[in-house]
Amino acid sequence: MNPNKALWEKGDFTRISATMRDSGEAFAKSLGITKGLKVLDLGCGDGTTALPLALLGADVLGVDIATNLVEAGNIRAKEASLANCTFEEGDCVQPASTGR
Repeated sequence: MNPNKALWEKGDFTRISATMRDSGEAFAKSLGITKGLKVLDLGCGDGTTALPLALLGADVLGVDIATNLVEAGNIRAKEASLANCTFEEGDCVQPASTGR
Protein backbone atom coordinates (compact mmCIF):
# COMPACT_ATOMS: atom_id res chain seq x y z
CA MET A 1 0.00 0.00 0.00
CA ASN A 2 1.10 3.56 -0.66
CA PRO A 3 2.58 4.87 2.63
CA ASN A 4 0.88 8.27 2.21
CA LYS A 5 -2.49 6.59 1.76
CA ALA A 6 -1.87 4.40 4.81
CA LEU A 7 -0.94 7.45 6.90
CA TRP A 8 -4.09 9.45 6.04
CA GLU A 9 -6.35 6.42 6.56
CA LYS A 10 -5.09 5.88 10.12
CA GLY A 11 -7.28 7.21 12.86
CA ASP A 12 -10.16 9.59 12.40
CA PHE A 13 -8.94 12.70 10.60
CA THR A 14 -12.54 13.92 10.31
CA ARG A 15 -12.45 14.66 14.05
CA ILE A 16 -9.37 16.84 13.57
CA SER A 17 -10.71 18.54 10.45
CA ALA A 18 -13.86 19.52 12.34
CA THR A 19 -11.68 22.00 14.22
CA MET A 20 -10.72 23.65 10.91
CA ARG A 21 -14.22 24.30 9.53
CA ASP A 22 -14.20 28.03 10.35
CA SER A 23 -10.83 28.60 8.67
CA GLY A 24 -11.95 26.66 5.58
CA GLU A 25 -15.07 28.79 5.33
CA ALA A 26 -13.10 32.03 5.82
CA PHE A 27 -10.60 31.00 3.15
CA ALA A 28 -13.36 30.14 0.68
CA LYS A 29 -15.07 33.50 1.28
CA SER A 30 -11.78 35.34 0.63
CA LEU A 31 -11.46 33.94 -2.91
CA GLY A 32 -14.26 35.84 -4.65
CA ILE A 33 -16.00 32.69 -5.85
CA THR A 34 -18.69 33.15 -8.50
CA LYS A 35 -21.51 30.80 -9.38
CA GLY A 36 -20.44 28.08 -11.80
CA LEU A 37 -16.69 28.55 -11.28
CA LYS A 38 -15.00 25.15 -11.58
CA VAL A 39 -12.68 24.32 -8.67
CA LEU A 40 -10.36 21.37 -8.12
CA ASP A 41 -9.44 20.83 -4.45
CA LEU A 42 -6.42 18.50 -4.23
CA GLY A 43 -5.80 16.89 -0.86
CA CYS A 44 -9.33 17.91 0.06
CA GLY A 45 -9.74 15.69 3.09
CA ASP A 46 -13.41 15.52 4.03
CA GLY A 47 -14.24 18.88 2.46
CA THR A 48 -13.06 21.57 4.88
CA THR A 49 -12.62 23.97 1.95
CA ALA A 50 -14.54 22.17 -0.81
CA LEU A 51 -17.94 22.39 0.87
CA PRO A 52 -17.77 26.14 1.61
CA LEU A 53 -16.68 26.71 -2.00
CA ALA A 54 -19.70 24.75 -3.23
CA LEU A 55 -22.00 26.65 -0.88
CA LEU A 56 -20.75 29.84 -2.56
CA GLY A 57 -21.79 28.43 -5.96
CA ALA A 58 -18.62 26.82 -7.32
CA ASP A 59 -18.70 23.43 -9.02
CA VAL A 60 -16.18 21.55 -6.88
CA LEU A 61 -14.29 18.30 -7.37
CA GLY A 62 -12.36 17.22 -4.30
CA VAL A 63 -9.59 14.65 -4.72
CA ASP A 64 -7.89 12.88 -1.84
CA ILE A 65 -5.70 9.79 -1.47
CA ALA A 66 -7.63 8.48 1.56
CA THR A 67 -10.73 6.41 0.87
CA ASN A 68 -12.24 7.19 4.26
CA LEU A 69 -11.93 10.96 3.73
CA VAL A 70 -13.43 10.77 0.25
CA GLU A 71 -16.37 8.83 1.68
CA ALA A 72 -16.78 11.36 4.49
CA GLY A 73 -16.67 14.27 2.03
CA ASN A 74 -19.34 12.71 -0.17
CA ILE A 75 -21.52 12.12 2.89
CA ARG A 76 -21.10 15.74 4.01
CA ALA A 77 -21.93 17.02 0.50
CA LYS A 78 -25.04 14.83 0.35
CA GLU A 79 -26.18 15.93 3.82
CA ALA A 80 -25.78 19.57 2.71
CA SER A 81 -27.70 18.84 -0.54
CA LEU A 82 -24.71 19.99 -2.61
CA ALA A 83 -25.01 18.37 -6.03
CA ASN A 84 -22.20 20.71 -7.18
CA CYS A 85 -19.61 19.11 -4.89
CA THR A 86 -18.20 15.62 -5.38
CA PHE A 87 -15.20 13.76 -4.02
CA GLU A 88 -13.05 11.15 -5.73
CA GLU A 89 -10.08 9.09 -4.62
CA GLY A 90 -6.80 9.90 -6.33
CA ASP A 91 -3.12 10.59 -5.80
CA CYS A 92 -1.86 13.97 -6.98
CA VAL A 93 1.82 13.13 -6.52
CA GLN A 94 3.75 12.83 -9.76
CA PRO A 95 5.61 9.50 -9.94
CA ALA A 96 9.40 9.62 -9.91
CA SER A 97 11.07 9.95 -13.29
CA THR A 98 11.91 6.73 -15.05
CA GLY A 99 14.80 8.40 -16.90
CA ARG A 100 12.97 8.64 -20.23
